[in-house]
Amino acid sequence: KPLASYGPAMDAGIIVPSTTIYDRAFSEGEDGMPWPMNDGKYPTGRSLTIKEGITRSLNTVSAQILDKLTPRASYEFLKDKLGVTSLAESDCDYAPLALGQLTHGITVREMTQAYSAFVNDGVFTYGRTYSYVKDPSGEVVLENPARTIVAFKANTAWNMADMLCNAVNSGTGGEARLTGMPVGGKTGTSNKNRDAWFMCVAPKLV
Repeated sequence: KPLASYGPAMDAGIIVPSTTIYDRAFSEGEDGMPWPMNDGKYPTGRSLTIKEGITRSLNTVSAQILDKLTPRASYEFLKDKLGVTSLAESDCDYAPLALGQLTHGITVREMTQAYSAFVNDGVFTYGRTYSYVKDPSGEVVLENPARTIVAFKANTAWNMADMLCNAVNSGTGGEARLTGMPVGGKTGTSNKNRDAWFMCVAPKLV
């Protein structure tokens, strides 16, 4: 999940990490089952915080935050603020944006540059393969300066990074813990574990 709704929802004052929400289905699927499920499990219906929802990687929480923000706002945020160019108009809906079921998928480069804003005070930097090229005498013959935009407030970025660290320290990303270095991250799996993602942030590294 690119967490496209969490950051802008915090920026807009819709949620904070301690906001209480319920682990409940957002709607009913065509098969009559609650939607979304959490890793194949029924929602518990119990109260929890946004921070706990990220820590436990609950789809039900993602869907409800997306509803508060609206799919259109989340979609435009991904395109305009987090550099995701692979989006299709069909992705402007609940399942693609809340669960990550994008029409054409998403590249590792897109995910990596999007997550970089969480550890850069909300400043998004477009990915680069190189920064400059020098000739044998040391003269710079080609430059590729960084392109940046402010994606969200610095406090929002700090809260996101803190929640991602909590997901590693106490949640589904536990195997990524490192001694002596803060690590944050988010897991994501598709039905029947056909696909598995883990996006990790650490000092100077995504």
